[in-house]
Amino acid sequence: MRWISLLLASAALAAAEPPPLNEARVTLSYPELKALLDAARKEPPPAAPLAFSILSADYQLTLEKDRVTGTATFEIQNFSDHPELVPLLGSAARVERVEPKDAVLSVLSGRLKYLLEGKSRVRLVLVFTAATRDTSGRWALDLSIPESALSSLTIRGADASETITVAGLGAPTPEGEALRWQLGAAEKITVTREMTPKIVRETPLPTKRVEAPTIIRQLNVEMRAVRDGSYLAKTGWIIRHDNAVDLTLAMPQDAEILTCRVNGSNAAPLEKDASHIVLPIPPPSSQGESQIELTYTARGKAFDPVRGEFSVTLPGAPFLIEKLGWDLEIPKPYETVAIQGNVDFEPSPRPDLVRLKRELGRGDAATVQLFYQKPEKPAKS
Repeated sequence: MRWISLLLASAALAAAEPPPLNEARVTLSYPELKALLDAARKEPPPAAPLAFSILSADYQLTLEKDRVTGTATFEIQNFSDHPELVPLLGSAARVERVEPKDAVLSVLSGRLKYLLEGKSRVRLVLVFTAATRDTSGRWALDLSIPESALSSLTIRGADASETITVAGLGAPTPEGEALRWQLGAAEKITVTREMTPKIVRETPLPTKRVEAPTIIRQLNVEMRAVRDGSYLAKTGWIIRHDNAVDLTLAMPQDAEILTCRVNGSNAAPLEKDASHIVLPIPPPSSQGESQIELTYTARGKAFDPVRGEFSVTLPGAPFLIEKLGWDLEIPKPYETVAIQGNVDFEPSPRPDLVRLKRELGRGDAATVQLFYQKPEKPAKS
């Protein structure tokens, strides 16, 4: 019986082993074979030629004193199956609000970026602010933006006396009080804002009461005269004040203003009457001072061939002038022999250069009457 059990077990093991397949054959119909071959040859679908696109971008900016407030509206589409990081504004923009509220924003490599889900399209709105003062204190806006074939810029808040320029673009299209540009595929918005440099004739301005005292802390004058009596004057004023103030200057007769700048920006003085101009000065910086540069020409009495006198008066201001420094250069070879006026004389290294000063002048304009002569030639021996 033991031998019979062993034989039965061996037979069962032999029956469990799979048969050899070297000679196996599979019979398929032609349609089944063709379907297998087509499936093997089928290529994966091509990737999208463009991962994402900013279909349109619209920027609405409102100008303020030291910043701009803006709204940027983007139409963005993701063509790929996976999420994409879409670059938007430069890091100069400070986002205050975003729509939709669940939008995922991050800052990478100095650029604000938006995480866009795969195979999606979204309308994204960013409300932001940006500072507009560069290192020199001038008004300037420089903001990186994404490229978009359809993009536009609208600016509001500019005064009628200001000139608004966007680098690389032409003149804007006025829309009421707004200015509009088509940006095309621009990568940056660079805006400058300056006063239009011209003298505007207006009716006399009413007297404005200044609550805090205004003081001209320093007035520096460089003046050069020529033989026909004409002279060029470059004046620099440092004014201490707390609020906006209108500076009224009594100008010399027939004076012609060449340039005028307030705190580094072009300014437009107003002509009050034939001999007075009014220069509006905005509230000062945190230091409580404003700087004015005024260049003008005028004409006095022509120089005599031998000797004579030359009189000149500086612009008069209604405020206290703490300190005046005045360099007056006369034509060579004339030399100064005496002076009169309400200014003091200082030693000069050259006979044709007259150095004058004055402290605590109030109300009356600085005036000098200069007596000159040509030096006599030494007699021949």
